[in-house]
Amino acid sequence: GPSATFVAGAGDGRSLDAAGLEAVAERARRRVGIDGSEACGPGAGPNVFLTRTERRDPSMAASEFAVLESVLFNHPLARVFVLALDPLDDALFDAYLREGYCVFFAQ
Repeated sequence: GPSATFVAGAGDGRSLDAAGLEAVAERARRRVGIDGSEACGPGAGPNVFLTRTERRDPSMAASEFAVLESVLFNHPLARVFVLALDPLDDALFDAYLREGYCVFFAQ
């Protein structure tokens, strides 16, 4: 069936289809030096989407991190995609990736 598109562009990391999600994950894995076969690949766990609609600085509030931590505590194998209107700092979730969690930013 049709994919729910966030921003046009299948397969380039700007779409919520499978190819777009994997492109977002692959860019983040490469940035921190994680092989896609090691962790956070397409079959790693359920996809969870956290939406961030407020336009603020390129970081997140403590309450937003609390929601993220709650998801990871209850679903440690989940691939969490933080969807935001404005760009977030690319390295914001790198520590999670290095610890084996799958957290990515998608705009």
